[in-house]
Amino acid sequence: AGYRIVSTPSGVGMGSVKIRHGVVSVPAPATLEILRALGMPFRRGPVEGELATPTGVAILGAVVDGFVTRTPVLRVLRRGYGAGTRDYGTQPLGVFEVEIEGRYQHDQVVVLETNVDDVDGELLGRVREVLMRKGALDVYYYPAIAKKGRPGFMVQVLARPQDAWSLLEVLFTELGTLGVRVDLVDRVKLEREIREVIIRVDEVEERVRVKVAYDEEGRIVRVKPEHADLERIASRHGLPLRKVRELVLSRVMAELFL
Repeated sequence: AGYRIVSTPSGVGMGSVKIRHGVVSVPAPATLEILRALGMPFRRGPVEGELATPTGVAILGAVVDGFVTRTPVLRVLRRGYGAGTRDYGTQPLGVFEVEIEGRYQHDQVVVLETNVDDVDGELLGRVREVLMRKGALDVYYYPAIAKKGRPGFMVQVLARPQDAWSLLEVLFTELGTLGVRVDLVDRVKLEREIREVIIRVDEVEERVRVKVAYDEEGRIVRVKPEHADLERIASRHGLPLRKVRELVLSRVMAELFL
């Protein structure tokens, strides 16, 4: 598996700093603009002074694959330290790098939840389409009992952190809800890859994408053909979807375990 570089939100410092144009608040305008343009999360503090410069945040934004506010359980294989020369009296500027072992993948997703009791099924169907089109990872509707015992639905949306605000707007404007619960949660995923297999149907070669998942020891734990590819082949050849799935899985097993 390849490496991912992740970072916690940067501590930018606080107070003020003198630049060529005069005294400005921390973070400096150029730093703040780069943070905004790259969608980088940050925190004020933890000490007085400028901890993040425009060059620094630009480099960080260019090299990281994502940001986390909480880290999973780690096992250190290598470590490295670096420190700047500025003395703040409390702590040095430092970097601690770890390499984690294992095939589990860790990231974070935002969970958006709201309850509605005054919308119909047609509207809920449209809202799901809009949410998925705007980047939602998944959308769920759960039957619920709302205020005053009215039947309704709990709407739950899984999203990447950078997509959360645009999806919130959809919930407010399309559903007319007055409030949305927002939670940032950790997610642990099996390592997976997409393979392409070729099967022959009526003497015609058909390509199917297949998702293969591995456990921490590298053993295959799940094989799942792409449903859209199965539907396409079934419709084209007039076959039951179940039959096409069996053909694909048979081919995949032969390739993986030869």
